[in-house]
Amino acid sequence: MFSNALLNGADFSIEGLRAMDLWAQGLFVVIIGLIGVFLVLTLFFFTIVVMQKISEAAKKSKSNAEAAAE
Repeated sequence: MFSNALLNGADFSIEGLRAMDLWAQGLFVVIIGLIGVFLVLTLFFFTIVVMQKISEAAKKSKSNAEAAAE
């Protein structure tokens, strides 16, 4: 029942989810929740990488400006 509801595009609906067994509904919720958590963690990772690159560029720019002033 679970694989039919998820793999068959025509049957994928709220009614199809309600018709699934209770364990299949729970598994579906867990899978969707894990996907959401990993998407947020990936967003945080890329945000941290970008912020580190901005910080490094600012430090390099500051050191270049100090070297040019001397």
